[in-house]
Amino acid sequence: MNLEIINKEEDFFGIIAESWAGPEEFIEWFNHHEEEIEQYLVKYGVIRFKKTGLKTNLDFQKFIAEINIKPLDYIDGNSPRTKKSSKIYTSTEYPAEVFISMHNELSYSNYFPKKIFFFCLTPAEEGGETTALNGYSLLEKLDPAIMGDFFDRSIKYIRNLHGGGGIGASWQETFESDDKAFIEAFCLENEIKISWKENNSLRLEQVRPTVLEHPESGRKIWFNQADQFHPSNNPPEVYEAMKYLYEEDEFPLYVTYEDGSEIPESIFEHIRRVSRANLIALPWEKEDIMLFDNMSVLHGRNPFSGKREILLSMA
Repeated sequence: MNLEIINKEEDFFGIIAESWAGPEEFIEWFNHHEEEIEQYLVKYGVIRFKKTGLKTNLDFQKFIAEINIKPLDYIDGNSPRTKKSSKIYTSTEYPAEVFISMHNELSYSNYFPKKIFFFCLTPAEEGGETTALNGYSLLEKLDPAIMGDFFDRSIKYIRNLHGGGGIGASWQETFESDDKAFIEAFCLENEIKISWKENNSLRLEQVRPTVLEHPESGRKIWFNQADQFHPSNNPPEVYEAMKYLYEEDEFPLYVTYEDGSEIPESIFEHIRRVSRANLIALPWEKEDIMLFDNMSVLHGRNPFSGKREILLSMA
């Protein structure tokens, strides 16, 4: 395989620059090289496959169905996205001018994917790069004097989901179901504390670690979304308006330490600053697939102009 390496200090990302005639040829090649691809993914964290020959949603769906993975539904998901077909979704549908901050997908949940496949139907006219950040090096770059005992403590993610009319996601969208019995069973299995509230709303509380050990490398990695869940992640004027509208435990998204004590905002500011300074922007070309190790690499999105269509599947 022709593997080109992007190197930013100790962060590595691989690009496999081949050219395949169409979906069948690429799928056959991918399955034949499955073991090597797995080894590359553990080592580099992200692999971009160029000129795959995949051109449509159906091509991508065929690829996902015929490789050796078990794709997941986006249940318990927090990002606004559209389900295009079985196990295939759009990338996060925030406005084009918004920078999507660095995160590991579903790190607030026990139901998180190990891998994410992104597929480019239409690259943006300008910008719109998917950004990547090495979770190993992020731990090393954060200042212990600012972070304090953050990595020694568990944190509590809080979501207040409306029942079909309000700010943020509804619980029906979050769980892809309006069956309360299914939702209660899912939450029980995945250690999510739930409370049904007035106006058919739902409160979720999930306690998770801030750091995990990677099952393949054995190394400790950053694996949390604390800074993204705190409302200070919004533009300052939006954050100020939200503080006026909500009590702390009523924000659509909120995060505290496990015991309910507040996490200093200086920690969130430091995380965001270090993340922005060390990310790598990976540009898209039509037919590209990017495979992310969701545990070792955080991802996000740069602002863009023009039409941008990126699909994804998680496993």
